[in-house]
Parts: sequence; structure tokens; C-alpha cells
Amino acid sequence: MTLNNVLDLTFPEGFQVLNAEERGKLQYIANGPGETLSDPDRHIMLSFGWQTLNGITALLIGTHDVSMKMKTLIAASMAHLRFREEKDLKGTIGGVKTEGFRYTYTAQDVPMTGESYVVKYKKTLYYFHYYTRTEFREDNQAV
Repeated sequence: MTLNNVLDLTFPEGFQVLNAEERGKLQYIANGPGETLSDPDRHIMLSFGWQTLNGITALLIGTHDVSMKMKTLIAASMAHLRFREEKDLKGTIGGVKTEGFRYTYTAQDVPMTGESYVVKYKKTLYYFHYYTRTEFREDNQAV
């Protein structure tokens, strides 16, 4: 899969790309371009989005600031699901610095774990979100 005609992603067998109708049944915090993948057998969902920044904004905004804002937005939108922040995460995706955080929540009485990351590549922010059942978190982390 290629995001924004720039970022190539590969994913293991078992994942399927959700179509517009399937994505329409999900709740997203923001509208914009993106893709969503699901592996129902492993209880994993991945979503990706991107936003191109303009001029001076692209120079001033960094991954740390965006990650903190993303955390605030996700916490507010998932408060009714008993959102609980676990820890901040830093790393790289494709050799580019990323920042994010891990959190837990409860959906339909099922304990869930999520991780959300942001990567800045040139003038574009890429958002990566990973969701799984908490009981499968250890096994699914490697996937």
C-alpha cells in the first residue's frame, strides 16, 4: 500500500483493506485522506492518515507537539470509553523519527490497547494508529 503517493507500507497476510462502506461504520477523530486495515482473526485494526502542512507551519511544527495534541484529542474523544494513557513512545518508521503513545480503553466491555504515532516527512504529517484487544497485545505487537 502507498500512502499519499510517497510512503510504501507492507503488511502481513491476513490483513484486508477496508472499503469506503466499511470505513464509514467506524468513528474517526478527523476527516481527511487515509486508509484502514483489519485482521479480524488476530483482532487488529490499523489506520493511517496524512496532512500536508503549508509554508511556515511546516517549518515550525514538530512530531512532539503534534503527538501531544493528538493525545489530547484522542483522550477527549475516548473519555466515554475509559481512556487511560499508558506511556509515551519514540522510535523510527522508515528511518524517520516518530513520536506517539500507548493507551488502553474499553469498547463494548472488551479491554483494548491502542498506539498512535506521528511521523513528519518533508511537509507532511503521517498518523499511524494501532488497535488490538489487550489480551492479545503481547502476541500482536510483533505483527
